Amino acid sequence: MAETLAVETLICLFLVTMFLMTSVYLQKYNVTYIHESGVCIVLGMLAGALILWTTDETPSKFEAPIFFQFMLPFLIFGVGYNMKRRRFFRNIGHIITNGLIGTLITFTILSLFAWTFSDLGAIRDADGITRYLSLKDILALGGVLSSTDMAISLSVLHENKTPRLHSLLFGESIINTAIAILLVRTVLIAGFDDFSASSVFIFFGYFIFNCVTSILMGTVFGFISCLMTKNFTALKNDPSKEVALQFYIAWSAYIVAEMCHISGVITILVCAIITGHYAWYNLTTESRIVVNDTFYLLGDGTQALIFSYLGLTSLSYKGSQISYMFILLMVLAIILARFISTFGMALLEKVCKKKKYDFNWKDLSIMWFAGIFRGTIAFALVTSVDFGHEEILQVTVLGLVVFSMLVFGFLMPIWVTLIKPSEIIKANQSLIEAAADGDLRRSLVGATRLNFMLTKDDVSKKKGWFHNKWREIDNNYIKPCLIDKEKLEEQRKFKEELEAKARDEEEDGTEIMTSQLEPEKQPLEESKESK
Repeated sequence: MAETLAVETLICLFLVTMFLMTSVYLQKYNVTYIHESGVCIVLGMLAGALILWTTDETPSKFEAPIFFQFMLPFLIFGVGYNMKRRRFFRNIGHIITNGLIGTLITFTILSLFAWTFSDLGAIRDADGITRYLSLKDILALGGVLSSTDMAISLSVLHENKTPRLHSLLFGESIINTAIAILLVRTVLIAGFDDFSASSVFIFFGYFIFNCVTSILMGTVFGFISCLMTKNFTALKNDPSKEVALQFYIAWSAYIVAEMCHISGVITILVCAIITGHYAWYNLTTESRIVVNDTFYLLGDGTQALIFSYLGLTSLSYKGSQISYMFILLMVLAIILARFISTFGMALLEKVCKKKKYDFNWKDLSIMWFAGIFRGTIAFALVTSVDFGHEEILQVTVLGLVVFSMLVFGFLMPIWVTLIKPSEIIKANQSLIEAAADGDLRRSLVGATRLNFMLTKDDVSKKKGWFHNKWREIDNNYIKPCLIDKEKLEEQRKFKEELEAKARDEEEDGTEIMTSQLEPEKQPLEESKESK
């Protein structure tokens, strides 16, 4: 057993190396019709076939505990720490609408389709045996297939060209992942041996309770991380320990949440966002360089390892259990469910916002297509659930994952090319707008590396009441509590310098270039977003 595990681990590391080399050459030659995730899955399947052929031993099955305890925390923390929080919260209404309500709609539609297909006898394996699913299995499967994977979509929609679409899909994928995992666990706790009012009440009660407690726990651990980086001055001389401290605290938050049977994904995500927003400013210059590269490695490297592991273990499942008809029907159901949730939420937003609604059919079409991918989280969820017919459901989800990654991954760049999203922006974000919102890391990086052009429109954008109130509370109470006084003063001075420069140029009626900023007044922050 130990020898088999060592061989599989070695193969996964080799595949991750291949992933890194492949991604470099795909970017170098601008190859968009083949994605690294699909390459990892195919290479993993080939490696699994090689093991089966040479040793006559079936590779080990996908171990869900390994995924949820040692892979998913790395991925979520890396994503949450390095996310563009300003854009995320500026579009938070749309992100929550699609990530929460849209996922619930998708869950409902997919559950109805799965129940219909089961009732009609469409779930039939290669031996011709018909399977009928219980209500609990159907709802759990609906929760599993509600989990999307937008890695391919986000790699196709480049952030420097379509920042808003990229931010919306990025935020939705994070919320969707947390909600899908929560849905599956809620279904298992509620029972649902039969449909009753008590089961529905338990379902929604536990769902709301889990969301609230997970956010609170993530906030507490995030504040602990910030206070420790602020007050433990002995860590300032050791960047590696200073960076490791942040991840260990977040990982502990994830484990504690799982032990308390609440959402570890939501907990570590909230902790990562708070840590990245406040604790980063307490770090030394060397630590900021380390933390930037380390947490990008956590996100990208873990993603490659997950897809390689999925491909390697895929041949351990019996081919005789595959129901090709059910896989095809569920592919169509996912496409339809995503269409209804995307355009249904768009219609709801349009009714509520009226003239303020600014999405067009091109944006919605791309968002619809980007949400039909199913990835490793869906497969890890299905392997962690005790189904009545677990073999056929596991190979069904596995088939959906491989099909969507290879087929839809090939079609996604073609779809984006044909639709041509309306949002094409050369500069991700103006420096003045960033400074006004407090995201000074991006401001400083842009000032030293990019040479953005700013106009007076960047300064004149009005903020809503809630945004202004939050900035006031954040600047007056939260930041002084969690950020070192010296670093906070440095942040404030640079912000004032940018705003003063913008006002002077606005009065002259001219545009300014960020290269006008004096290099000696661009301290410390350069490393954070140099990537």
